[in-house]
Amino acid sequence: MAVRKTWGSLAVNNTEIRLVFMLGFRPEINHQEVKIESDKYHDIIQEDFYDSYRNLTIKSEAILRFANSFCQGVKYILKVDVDVFINLPFLIEELRKNNGKNMVMGHTLKSLVPHRNPKSKWYAVSYPLTFYPNYASGPAYVLSGDIAGKLFRVALKTKYFYLEDVFVTGIVRERAAVKLVHHRGFTCRKPVVDICWFENQISGHPYTIEQMIDMWPKIKDKPCTWSVRIYYMWHNLVDWSR
Repeated sequence: MAVRKTWGSLAVNNTEIRLVFMLGFRPEINHQEVKIESDKYHDIIQEDFYDSYRNLTIKSEAILRFANSFCQGVKYILKVDVDVFINLPFLIEELRKNNGKNMVMGHTLKSLVPHRNPKSKWYAVSYPLTFYPNYASGPAYVLSGDIAGKLFRVALKTKYFYLEDVFVTGIVRERAAVKLVHHRGFTCRKPVVDICWFENQISGHPYTIEQMIDMWPKIKDKPCTWSVRIYYMWHNLVDWSR
């Protein structure tokens, strides 16, 4: 609901954009309530898998399958986690300027070493290589619409790996010969923002429901005069066009 009321609300009256939520199943979910919500908003897709962190790759494959089956001809697919805030007008502006094809665009992570500590959330016991392939950080990234089918077909032939960003935008992307494009507007760490949002950034992560709802009126009421000061705890930003 926070997404629908904030940045996702821009999709309501814009025929160029469609907002959908991908869900799996969990025992604690009241599926009758999900059906009622789906009938009301017409923006929920529910697939037959257990919805958990370890199954995020299955969820991303479901997104690719849906896009390939029902979104033929779409120019771009933005995959975004629910706790991410998106500067949608700026993203659209950037995509229109560059008209990308055969690409994954996001915050590129290069030559990362897999976690080998069994206590780590990102423990990679089954990954055999010293480094991950270059990939886009998972909270938010864009796929050009022409690659959804190709990525989905290659994913079905590739050994499963539970870290979905590594799998989809790294392993599968490389096997499908899709280029990886870095854009400085995607952040993989949460910036400390002292006003409400940032004018030349695409994504911020993670934000609570309360933070998203608090940020939105300040952006919506002054769409052409957003002004901020941003302090990054960590950054390694490169001009994505180089």
